[in-house]
Amino acid sequence: MVNVGRHPRTGFDLRRQGNHPAAADFADRMKLQHEETQAALKKAQDDMRRYVDRGRGEAVKYKEGDKVLLATWDLQIQGRPTRKLMEKFIGPYVIKKVISPNAVELDLPQSIRIHPVVNVSRIVLYREQVEGQGSKPAPAVEIEGEQEWEVEKILNAKWFRGKKRYLVRWKGYTAEADSWEPEENLVNAKELITEFHQLYGELNRIHHVLRDTGFQERELPNRFTAKALFGWDDKQFDAEHLKKLERNWRTWRS
Repeated sequence: MVNVGRHPRTGFDLRRQGNHPAAADFADRMKLQHEETQAALKKAQDDMRRYVDRGRGEAVKYKEGDKVLLATWDLQIQGRPTRKLMEKFIGPYVIKKVISPNAVELDLPQSIRIHPVVNVSRIVLYREQVEGQGSKPAPAVEIEGEQEWEVEKILNAKWFRGKKRYLVRWKGYTAEADSWEPEENLVNAKELITEFHQLYGELNRIHHVLRDTGFQERELPNRFTAKALFGWDDKQFDAEHLKKLERNWRTWRS
């Protein structure tokens, strides 16, 4: 009162009746709109919460020693030419340590190039099969008196010591049982080999050179220079870069 000549408003006072009915009506309408907007926002939040919770189950509590399957949607795995040939989940892998309710450390092989600590959203609990449940690995069959395992699909191919080798997925087995097999071991899987090459083509140029000339790696004759072997004779490289390629080529051959 002394400072401003009137009693200040505390904010809790009733609104005084103004002399402008239009302004008072506008204030009433704005207050009503704010209340309706807040009510609509709260209803939308409640609806969204119910929708999300509907698809949620109880959170799985993992512990050390549990076996889990790992999602493959962002993995870089050696020996896989394309994600289309990968499973949605691989494993099982053992949990080495529980970092937090949202993260665990897995015991991963070196072929999986990710950090071993992963979010729990990327794993699912592995359930051991019991007798009478699920499928078992396909047993070996006898072909001409010898036991053979059926090939499910071809995953990759490479040259090794002058021979083709194929990465094989065995029918009824997981990725842990994949193995590199020479072509002569896959005489009963020729259709799968043909299908693989139709999808992904033949091996690259350097492998063709090694195959067609019939000599092994590190036994290439002198007439094969770096340019000829790799197709680098199209005048697209400057002289200094070609010298570097030749030096690397001589080092590799030594």
